[in-house]
Amino acid sequence: MKNRHFRAKSAEEAWNKANEIFPTDYAKDEGSSQRAGYPIFRSTADGHFYDYICDLNDRLEVNLSTGETVNIWIEQEAEPEVAPEKMEALKKISTRIQKLGFWFAGEMLDDEEKGKENRRNFEKAKAENPDTLVVSIDCSENNVRVMKECLKSCQRAYKYIQKNREEIEEWQMAGINAMFDQANKEGIVPYDLPYAIEGVLLILDPKVNE
Repeated sequence: MKNRHFRAKSAEEAWNKANEIFPTDYAKDEGSSQRAGYPIFRSTADGHFYDYICDLNDRLEVNLSTGETVNIWIEQEAEPEVAPEKMEALKKISTRIQKLGFWFAGEMLDDEEKGKENRRNFEKAKAENPDTLVVSIDCSENNVRVMKECLKSCQRAYKYIQKNREEIEEWQMAGINAMFDQANKEGIVPYDLPYAIEGVLLILDPKVNE
């Protein structure tokens, strides 16, 4: 009997096609699989021992007791390649974002230490002046929270670039570099810079990398 051939874009699509063709339910035949060196799934129905599917990685071979063999070839689409020039530009942007994150991390640790020192000084002042109202105004805790959120934003942007290199466009890279260059020119580190980078990358969901 003449063999048939089909083509699928994914393993899931190939198995869906095999299920359309195969006449019965099936289960993995451990013994046959071990002897063959690749997975074999055999019909579980009586009288259909010679109906089975071979999973050959790049194709599913559906063998039917009628003598027909159906090959379902899996042709997964290749991921688009990123040009070397673009890869180098993205690498430089990623490094700039990493350095920005390091700066926020350093500020966060410094503010944590300032907060501890302020609390120690406050407790000391209260102990030394038990009859005097001692007031302490400390912004370090809020500063730590702000720095932590800025650091998280840097991480989201960095991870997004690593996962979506082929999707990032030239205008986005130019925009990010322009923001860094202007901040360097002014000698400032805007706290909203990482959020602006996320905006240019069109990161609208904080859980985008999950």
